[in-house]
Amino acid sequence: MAAPQIPDPPGLLAQLKEAVDTPGTDPQVALQSVDLLATFILSPTPSFLKQSIAVLSSIYPIVFRTLAADPSNKRAWDVLTACKLRVVSFLGEDGASVPAGTKVASIKFAQRVALCQTGAEGDPRTQNKEQKDPNLSIVPPGHPFILPLPLEAEAAQLLQSLLALVFTAQPSQLITASLNALSVLAKQRPAFAQTIIPALASWSPAALQSTGADYGEVRSVEKLIKVMFTHLLRNGYGTSFAPQVSEWLAAQAARMEVAAREERARRIARAQPAAAAAEPSSSKRPAPAPAPEDAGGAKRARLEPSTSAAPSAVFAAANGGAAAPLAGFDVTSLPAALVVELIVESLRDVSEERLRAAIESSRRNIETATPAATSSALAQPAPSAPPAKIEEPEEEARPVDPLKVDIDEDELEFDPASLNQSLNDTAPSPAPAAPTSTSAPTGAAQLAETLRRLRQPQPLVPQERDELMRTAIQRIWRTAPAAPPAPTAGEDALPPGREVWMLLLARLITRGLSAAGQGKGKGKEPGGGMEVDGAEGEGGGEEEAGGVEGLREMMLEFVLADFANRVQFATLWLNEEWYNDRVSKPPKPPSEEPESDSAAPDRDDRPRAYLSLLRRLLDQQIPRVDASKDRDRAHAFARFVLDLPEIDPSSVRRFGEMCLDAESGRAPAGFSTLRDIVNLRPPARDEALGTLLELTTHQDTRIRRAAVNTVRRWVPDVQPMADTTRAFALQSLRALEGDEGEARLPPRPPPPSPPATKPEGEGEAGEPMEEGEAPAEVNPKALEEEHRAAIEARVLEYVELVFSLCVKVPDLLDDVFSSYTRMCPPVQEALQSAISPLIKGLGPTNGKLLTVLRTFPPEAEPLALRILNVLTDFGRERPSAPVVALVKSLGAERELDPRFLIPVLGEMDKSEIQKQLPRIVRMLNGTPENKALVRTVFSTVVTPPPSFGVVNTNQPRPRELKDETISPSELLVLLHEHETDIGLKSTIEAIGICFSMTDVFRSDVLAVFMQSVSEAATLPRLFLRTVIQAVSTYKTLVPFVSTNLFSRLITKKIWTNAELWTGFVRCAKLIAPHSFGALLQLPREQLRDVIVKQPGLKTGLQEYIVKKAPKAVHALKIFEEDADGVGGADATPATPGQEVSTPTPASRGGTPAPPPTMDGADPLQPTPVQS
Repeated sequence: MAAPQIPDPPGLLAQLKEAVDTPGTDPQVALQSVDLLATFILSPTPSFLKQSIAVLSSIYPIVFRTLAADPSNKRAWDVLTACKLRVVSFLGEDGASVPAGTKVASIKFAQRVALCQTGAEGDPRTQNKEQKDPNLSIVPPGHPFILPLPLEAEAAQLLQSLLALVFTAQPSQLITASLNALSVLAKQRPAFAQTIIPALASWSPAALQSTGADYGEVRSVEKLIKVMFTHLLRNGYGTSFAPQVSEWLAAQAARMEVAAREERARRIARAQPAAAAAEPSSSKRPAPAPAPEDAGGAKRARLEPSTSAAPSAVFAAANGGAAAPLAGFDVTSLPAALVVELIVESLRDVSEERLRAAIESSRRNIETATPAATSSALAQPAPSAPPAKIEEPEEEARPVDPLKVDIDEDELEFDPASLNQSLNDTAPSPAPAAPTSTSAPTGAAQLAETLRRLRQPQPLVPQERDELMRTAIQRIWRTAPAAPPAPTAGEDALPPGREVWMLLLARLITRGLSAAGQGKGKGKEPGGGMEVDGAEGEGGGEEEAGGVEGLREMMLEFVLADFANRVQFATLWLNEEWYNDRVSKPPKPPSEEPESDSAAPDRDDRPRAYLSLLRRLLDQQIPRVDASKDRDRAHAFARFVLDLPEIDPSSVRRFGEMCLDAESGRAPAGFSTLRDIVNLRPPARDEALGTLLELTTHQDTRIRRAAVNTVRRWVPDVQPMADTTRAFALQSLRALEGDEGEARLPPRPPPPSPPATKPEGEGEAGEPMEEGEAPAEVNPKALEEEHRAAIEARVLEYVELVFSLCVKVPDLLDDVFSSYTRMCPPVQEALQSAISPLIKGLGPTNGKLLTVLRTFPPEAEPLALRILNVLTDFGRERPSAPVVALVKSLGAERELDPRFLIPVLGEMDKSEIQKQLPRIVRMLNGTPENKALVRTVFSTVVTPPPSFGVVNTNQPRPRELKDETISPSELLVLLHEHETDIGLKSTIEAIGICFSMTDVFRSDVLAVFMQSVSEAATLPRLFLRTVIQAVSTYKTLVPFVSTNLFSRLITKKIWTNAELWTGFVRCAKLIAPHSFGALLQLPREQLRDVIVKQPGLKTGLQEYIVKKAPKAVHALKIFEEDADGVGGADATPATPGQEVSTPTPASRGGTPAPPPTMDGADPLQPTPVQS
C-alpha cells in the first residue's frame, strides 16, 4: 500500500515518538499510531524506515500491554505482528540492501520485542501489572490471540539473530548495537544470560577483521565486550561462567597486546616512505657542498633565535662526526603521535649502556661545539633583506582544571622506573653561579646550561620532604571536589577526573619518598615491615621511615573515615603499594623461604608495606561490615576485596572468620566474599576454597549449611572447583570408616554410679543442701538418648556435604553405600537417620537411586531398607510403580529381609500377598517393634468387614481395588495353614495381633473362619487354641461352637489327633453346659475319656441327661463304670498309641494348665487379648 500524503512525515514521526516516550501518555495514542506506521513499514517502496522503526520500538511495549488487557482488538495485533515480521526480516538476508542506520534501529526493536515476549523473573502474582517492563506474565491465561509459547519461541529466535550479527562479518556499528542490545537482555532477563555469556566467551575478531575493519574499530568492540562481561559478573549474572569468562579476558588481553604492537609497526612502516621521500636525492638536486665553518654560520644567521644548528652538530658528533642520514628531514611535517611512537620504538632497541654513553658523548660535544657556533652566530651582521620576523605575543595561557580533563584509560598507564627517575631529576637544587658573560645564552648554550644544572641535584632533608608531601596531599584533597553520597551498585564513588588526583596522590605516598634517597642507606618501616630509602647521615633511615609511616597512617585514617565512598582510592593506593614493593625488592630464592605463616610479612619475596596496610585495613573494616544493616558498606567491601592486587592466605583466613559470626550480618558477607574470590581470583582460589570446604564440617548447623550451599553451586560443571569439592566430600565421608570413624564419635557417658554416702544435710561436693532438695537422679535411658543424638549430630557434620552433592551428582550414592559397609554400627545407624532428607529430595523416580537399590552389597541391606521406607514414607504413601517393580525383582533374585516387602505389599495382588505374608509374620519374636510392624501389614492387606464405620486417619492407605485384598477370615485361615512354615510361636503371636484388632476381627469374622477351617481335610494344630481364644473373647460365639462346630469336629473324629482332642476337651469344659449336647454325640469310649480328663463335667452332664436328654440314659452307665474305678485321672485317650498329658483339675470356668508341646509353645494356651 502506498504511503498517504502526509505533510512533513519526519516531523510527524518525531512528534509521535516524543509523545509515546513521555510518561503518562494515553496508551490509545500508541494504539492508533499502529496503522500509520504500517503505511511506512509495509509499503512496497518504504520510506522513512529508520524513523518509523524507532517509533515502533517505543510503541510495541505499550500496545502489547494494552492488547493483553483487551482481547477484543485482534486487528491491531495482526497489523503490529505484520510490522514486526517486516522489521525483523531486516536482520537477516532481506536486510542486505537496507542502510546501516535502519539496521541499528531494527536491532533496538528486536531487543524490545524479546523483552516483551519472555517472562520476567519472580512470581507473576507479585508483579505490578502496570509495570514499565511488559512481559508474558501479564498475559491472562486463555488469551485469544497472544499465545505465550509461539511468542517465547520467536524471542529465542531473535536472540539467536542478534548473536549471529556479532559473530558474522558485519560492520562494527552493527556489532556494537547488537552487543548493547544483548547486554540489556542479559540483565533484564537472567535466563538469556545463560545463553549470551557462554556464546560471547567464544567470540574472536576474525569475522570483523575480514570486513576490513581497522585497529580502532576492533579495539572498540573488544572493549565493549570486556565492559559487558565485567558489569554482568559484578552484578551476579552468569556467575557459573566466571572461569570461562576469565580465560577469555586473559586471551583478549594477550590478543590486544599483539594487535597494538602490530599497529605500531604498521604506523612506522607508513612513516618510513614519507621520510625517504623528503630526504635529498642525487637524481633531483645535488646536495650543496659543505661550507667552511666560519661561512656557514653567516649564511644561517637570522634575527630570531634558532637552535636548529646546534642539535645537528650535537647529533653529528654523537655519530662520530658523520652526518645523520635524515639530518635534513623536517620532523614537524609528521604527526606528533607518530613522532613519539618512532622515538619510543627506536629506544626499545638501544641498550642502557649505549644510551648512557650517547648522552655523555652528546654533553661533551655540546660543551666543545657550542662556543664557536654561538660566537659566529652573534658576530654575523643582520642582512638588510628580508626584514626581520617579529613574533606576535602569545595569548595568555589560562589555567586548566585537571579534574575536568578527560583522560583515556591508556593514558593512566605508567612506567614506574621513569616516574621515579623524573621525581629524582626534578628535585630543586641550589642555583649555580651566574655566567660571567654578559650576553644571554641561546640555542645549544641554554641546553648545555640546563644539563649542567640538572647533573647533580641536591636532595631535601627528610623533614622538608615530609612537610612537602603532607602539604601536597592536603592541597590535593582541598582542591578536588567533595565526594558525592554513597554510590549505588555499579556506580563509581568519585566523579570523572578525580581518578587523576587519586593516582597522583597514591604515587606520592608510595614513591615520592622512597625514590628520593635511592642508592643510599636503608631504613625499615616500624610495624609495617616496609624498607624505605633513607637519607645520608646517622639515623637518616629511621627518620625517613617514620615520615613514610606517618603519611600512610594519615591516609589509612582518611580511608577508614568513609570507607564506602573512598573504597576506590583505597584500592588504587594498595595497588600502588603492592607494585612498589614488587619492583623495589628482588625475590628471594624458594629455598630460603620461611615455612611459618607468621614470617610471611618479613619475606623478601612478599609485598611488605602492602600486606601490612591490607591487614590493618581489614582488621579495622571487617567488624564494621554487616550486610543486614549497611548494604552499601558491604558492597563496597566486596568490591574492594575483588580489586586487590594480591590476596594472601592470612586475609583469606580473616574472611573465613567472618563466616563464623552467624549471629550478625558478617557471615553472609564473608561467604559471598570467599565465593567471589574462588570465582574471580585464581591465585587465591585454593586457599579460599579450602576455607569454605573446612566450614562444611563445622559444628554449627547454620554455618555448615551456608558453606554447603556456597560450594555446591560449583558442582558438577564449574571446574576446577567441582572436582576439589567432590574430592573433599568423599574424604569427609571416608573419615567415618573403620576405627578412625569410631574414634571421631563423642565418648559414651559413664554409667551412673550409686550415690555416695554423704553427711546429712550436705549436697554435691559437701555443699549444704537446701530444705526439701532431693539428690539428683541420673536416668540411664535419657543418657543413652543424648549420646545417640550426639552421634547423629557428629556424623551429620561429615556427611551433609556429600549428601547435598548427591542431588546434583547421583553417582556419589555408590560411594555412600561402599563406605557404609566399612563403618561401625553406631555410625551406620546415624547415617541411616541422616540420609532421609536426601532420599526425599531425590524422589522415587530417580534413576540412579533405583539402580543403587538394585545392586547394593548385602552388607548395606539396612541402609537400602531405610531408603525404601523413606521413599514410601514408612508405608503412609503409595509407592511408585518403579519402586514396586524393583522390590519384586529383588525378591526374586535374592533372599531379602521381609521388611523390604512391607512398603510395597499393598501394591501386590492377592496371590502375591498370600505368598509373602508367611515370611513377614516369621519376623515376630516378641519385640514391640516387630509386633507393631506386622499389625501395620495386617491393616494394609486386610479388607475391613462390612459396616466398618470408624475411620482412623493414622492408619495406612486403604487399597483402592478391593478384589486384590484378603478378608480377615482368609488371613486367619492363611496363618493356620502355614503355621509350620511360620513357626508356632510366631503364628500364636500373629493370631494375638489379629484378636487385638477388635474392629476388624469381630465375632462374625471368627465364625466364618471356624466354619472354613472345620471343612478342611486336615485341621491345623492351633485351630482349637484359636477357638478357645475366640469363645473367651466373644461369648456370643458359644452357641455356634457348641452346636455347629463341635458337631463337625465329632464328625471328623477329632479324637484321632491327641493334640486337637485335648483342645476339644478344654473347649468343651470352657463352654459347658452348652457343650453337653455335642458331647453326648461322642462314642462311649470318647465320652468316658472326656469325663476322665475333665471330672468337673460329670455332675453337670448327668443332670443334663436326666432333665433334657432322656434318650441318652444309656450314657449314665459310663458314669457308673467310672464310679467303679474304671478310668480315672490317669486314663488315656480312646485311640491307642497316642499320648496325651493329664490336665490338672481346675475349678469350673477356669483355664486348664497347658501341656508342653513342640517349639516351646503351648498350642492350646490362648494369648490374652490386647486391644
